[in-house]
Amino acid sequence: MTAKIVSIGEKIEVEVVEEENGMTGIFWVNVNSDTVVLDKNGNRLFALQIGQLVEITYDGKVMMSYPPQIAAQKIQLK
Repeated sequence: MTAKIVSIGEKIEVEVVEEENGMTGIFWVNVNSDTVVLDKNGNRLFALQIGQLVEITYDGKVMMSYPPQIAAQKIQLK
């Protein structure tokens, strides 16, 4: 999923910018200690910022909450 970071708190709120499998709109992204966060060159990144464009890899499961939630396996800057 390609998305723009809207806010960062307990969860990362993103807005989908490239529709994937019919998914659009706002999502919450859960990040844990197993989530890999990388810059554009594939180097480990320790902080994300609002406004960044990212590619989010997740296991395909979407929690039907409002907004929907996914668990990120990898987040990489675009």
